[in-house]
Amino acid sequence: MDASGRNGGGETVQASEFLERSARRALVTGASRGLGLEIGLGFARAGYQVALNGRDADALEAAQARLAAEGIRAEVIVGDL
Repeated sequence: MDASGRNGGGETVQASEFLERSARRALVTGASRGLGLEIGLGFARAGYQVALNGRDADALEAAQARLAAEGIRAEVIVGDL
């Protein structure tokens, strides 16, 4: 889809329809605790595939376990963005 809202075939696509067609993914920084973790949980509960990022590997592992306890799979990316 280009900036005019048209896909390659010239058909106009509404933003909501585009989101329904596409995979929804979220990379959440600062996700090892606090607000970042809660944002990650919110995205995951809304059906997004979530990747959690932070600097503390142990805290990220605990955050991943918290999501797993709710049946949510999350990727973990340790690093400073």
